Amino acid sequence: MSHESGNARAFSRRFSQWLTHSPRLATLCLAWLPFALIYLLAQQGMRYYQDSEAQRLLDIEWAAIQKDAEGAALNLARSYHLLNDLPEALASSQDVRDLLTGKQDTQQTSQWLEQLTQRSEPDLIWVLDKQGIAVASSNYEQEESLIGTDYSDREYFTAAMQAQQGRQFVVGRQTNTPGLYFSSQVHSGDTALGVVATRLTSTQLQQLLRGVQGFISDELGVVIIANDPSLTYLRLPDALANQLSSAQLLARYKRDTFMPLPFNRLAFMGHTLWQRSDRPGECYLWVSHTDPYTNMTVHVTSDLPTLKRLDEGIARLNLWLLLLSFLLAWALTAALIYRLKTLQQADNLTLSNQALERLNQELLEQASRDYLTGIPNRRRFSLTLPHEIERARRYQRPLCLAVLDLDHFKQLNDRYGHAAGDAALCHTTNLLNSGLRQSDLLARLGGEEFGLVLPETALSGAALFVDRLRSQLESQPLLFDGQTIHITLSAGIAQLEHSDNNADSLFSRADQALYRAKQQGRNQVATASTLS
Repeated sequence: MSHESGNARAFSRRFSQWLTHSPRLATLCLAWLPFALIYLLAQQGMRYYQDSEAQRLLDIEWAAIQKDAEGAALNLARSYHLLNDLPEALASSQDVRDLLTGKQDTQQTSQWLEQLTQRSEPDLIWVLDKQGIAVASSNYEQEESLIGTDYSDREYFTAAMQAQQGRQFVVGRQTNTPGLYFSSQVHSGDTALGVVATRLTSTQLQQLLRGVQGFISDELGVVIIANDPSLTYLRLPDALANQLSSAQLLARYKRDTFMPLPFNRLAFMGHTLWQRSDRPGECYLWVSHTDPYTNMTVHVTSDLPTLKRLDEGIARLNLWLLLLSFLLAWALTAALIYRLKTLQQADNLTLSNQALERLNQELLEQASRDYLTGIPNRRRFSLTLPHEIERARRYQRPLCLAVLDLDHFKQLNDRYGHAAGDAALCHTTNLLNSGLRQSDLLARLGGEEFGLVLPETALSGAALFVDRLRSQLESQPLLFDGQTIHITLSAGIAQLEHSDNNADSLFSRADQALYRAKQQGRNQVATASTLS
């Protein structure tokens, strides 16, 4: 027993000497165990956060692209109705009837049709007799003129001859240009004389996908328009084009082979993702919306940019986590190194506290700022307004609150895109900030709504001041991506009264005034009535 006890004391003495003479090496050797434990626990927590955040972002992205798909389909339907009306109007023209009854010659009518294409959206207009032969065309002077060409097999011709509205996507027989063709019957009484047809090229149709990522397929399931040119003339998995003969496909598309879209189905967190087989690693959300009028389907895809940013953020967080775990393990094991200098420990602790304090200050500042515009957010606004009310009452000074809202902001987003909407918010913020005093507070309350606290300002002065800001915004439009975007705002102002029990009461009166400004036509300032 005494021999074993002596060995234990000798080992303890040697271990103590090792700690004393090599504290850094001892720390590194002893730190690996708590470091590994802390890192593994943190990894588990981070994976749980990543999965829950990915699910939330997927749900948001799904809702967003569903809205985009519905919007693109609505634009398609609107364009369809506008373009479908033109052949019908031309079919009732006396010039067209005179041509088909021999009262007017081909060149005169073709010249007239050429002039029409210069003033309307279709790039090609032509007239066919009841046998389907083109007898006049707006491109009569070009090498690929349609005059004399037989179109009796085209669906748009046969449908129009049956007194139906003709519509077909097809590659031009003479022009070799793909496009959407519309037609209407020309008749005199109950007698069909022929058909008027118009064309909108696929290049023009491309505008329907402006602002979204995706493609459009025709009623046969063939992709006819796509943001990504490599997807054009590929087919959907269940495409009806698979049932057509080679001759039918050649007549319609001037090709008889259509490769399938390079997408493979993949289940992920309750959603169906599509992985591109030709681009490993790329996954998409895919939403389709079929327009009942045109039988064309709008497909909107999203390459999940928010998930990519999440992965990048997790990777950065992982590096920080690795460093933090190491530092924490170091701190835990440092207690074993009893021979380290006390002063060095105190210095290290002071430096850590200073870094933590700076980080806390940065986080506090970030939490009170709007990420897009850089001005205070609703949280900062909700904390500041009660203090300003208390100060105004203590010193019996006037105080006004203005609630401002951009007019027609949703339409601006829909027309120019969300990037333009963000630019409009920043443009508005810069103009409003340029006219403020140091004591004023401008905050973004959410969306396109702003709050403006005006200390030491009576209602009449506040109304003049806010109206001047409104006028400046109206007179200085936003230049975005080569386009001039006019922005206006409506505002409601309320002055602090004795009846205002709290900040909510003052805000409610200003908000009611804003509602009245909106109701009275927008782009104006309305004030809440006072009790004095």
